[in-house]
Amino acid sequence: VDAAVYEVGLGGEYDATNVIAQPAAAGISTLGIDHVDILGHTIEEIAWHKAGILKHGSPAFSVEQLPAAAGVVAQRAKEKDVGIEIVHVDPRLKDVRIAPDAKFQKQNASLAISLTETVMKRLEPGFKLPPDTLPKEFVDGLEQVVLRGRCETKVEGNIRWFIDGAHTADSLRVSAKWFGGESAKHAAGKRVLIFNQQGREEAVELLEGLHNGVAEQGLVIFDHVVFCTNITYAEGYKKDFVNVMYDPAAIKGMTMQKAFKEKWEKMDPKATVVLSETIEGALRYVRELAEKEGEVQALVTGSLHLVGGALGVLEGGDAFQHLTLQGGVAHSDIFVKSGSTRLLPFSQRFEEGFMAWRLKDFSDYFTSNYVSLPLEMGDGLFFNPALFHAAGENQTVDFVRKVNLLQVSSAFGKTMENIDSLPLVSRCWDDLRGKYDCEGLSHEVVAFVSSVASGYPFPTNLDKRVPGLGGLAPDSEQDILFRGLAEKWDRERVCSALCQIVDDSKA
Repeated sequence: VDAAVYEVGLGGEYDATNVIAQPAAAGISTLGIDHVDILGHTIEEIAWHKAGILKHGSPAFSVEQLPAAAGVVAQRAKEKDVGIEIVHVDPRLKDVRIAPDAKFQKQNASLAISLTETVMKRLEPGFKLPPDTLPKEFVDGLEQVVLRGRCETKVEGNIRWFIDGAHTADSLRVSAKWFGGESAKHAAGKRVLIFNQQGREEAVELLEGLHNGVAEQGLVIFDHVVFCTNITYAEGYKKDFVNVMYDPAAIKGMTMQKAFKEKWEKMDPKATVVLSETIEGALRYVRELAEKEGEVQALVTGSLHLVGGALGVLEGGDAFQHLTLQGGVAHSDIFVKSGSTRLLPFSQRFEEGFMAWRLKDFSDYFTSNYVSLPLEMGDGLFFNPALFHAAGENQTVDFVRKVNLLQVSSAFGKTMENIDSLPLVSRCWDDLRGKYDCEGLSHEVVAFVSSVASGYPFPTNLDKRVPGLGGLAPDSEQDILFRGLAEKWDRERVCSALCQIVDDSKA
């Protein structure tokens, strides 16, 4: 790793990330009222904490701040003997497609340019950006960056979802302005707000800023307002969404949501205000409304946990999957003949998508063009799972390779979860076979197999479970079930095959 970016979690002065004695650079983006129970109730108090990341001897940058915040940042920089540069919108961005196309994002991009240039000068003495244009690498990075859940729109039938995480008064005003502008571009219909901000002392007051921000755009105020918890599904959270800082009793009793409802009904008595125990339920309310009323525009805003959960529900649980890295760390030296992972460079850009691996022509192309890298013990290899990849074949007789397979995901990523298929298949196999005999591979048969068995054959022991002839991976549990249906296996045989997968997958 040549350069690492640490984002502060909360505040700055006392944050767990603030342990680098002399970072290559420090940057402060737009400050707002946030986490008042910990950082203080005024912008001056919050700015004091944020400026705690400034270090003597390290370059520092800040976007333009409110005067009260700017004064505190400047004073703290003086106390720490740090020269801080105020970053304005970079004129070289005029021909760069920034998304969302808003001033706050151009400020963020300008800050990123300043920080990156500073780090590059440290890594490559003599590095200097042209005064009039940005190099292609900078433009590509700025244009291709994906910021899920910020000013994002999704169309689902006659529902247009506007998704924008915002948890400060300032960011909610920006969100309202964005929604107002985007909403006006489309056919009129019912407007719905889905909101939550769990456990923040200032959360109820944030609603007033959001309400007024939408009203200032000249829009009809929301016809329906849904306040929900951050619980994703009726059966509970995705386990990587759990926030242990919040009181479970308050969540279960919907204490915050009831306060939101009371506040909104005072601001807009004409709105229909409802509570939902889950994010899934809130989205279902909008879908049912669209079935009755036609066109619906729904703004999902507030907590980033709400936004992540909503994307997870809308996208079938795979939101933020593109932020995942797969790979492993070698626990022994691995040379190419012992079966290091096979990769097809740049294949993540293949427009037809990963399902091409099922095509024989693609399999032949992959086999002829893949690359493999030797690894020394302790080396790590990580890659975007959208990159076409396959298990390597151990062509040796007596060499045992050992790799600890890992997956690195964002907070909203899908985890590598194992399904305990055996008891489900054992109870349902006879009925499933009967349905298959009558219907073949009907939608219901395929859906059942997909829901009770894993279609991903890793992690596994590739010395015991070698990919079949011409294959890129060993059989998955789903492959076993489909074969069992086609070949009319009885319950005992299919359960035995599933048990064999488990045993053979052990190191």
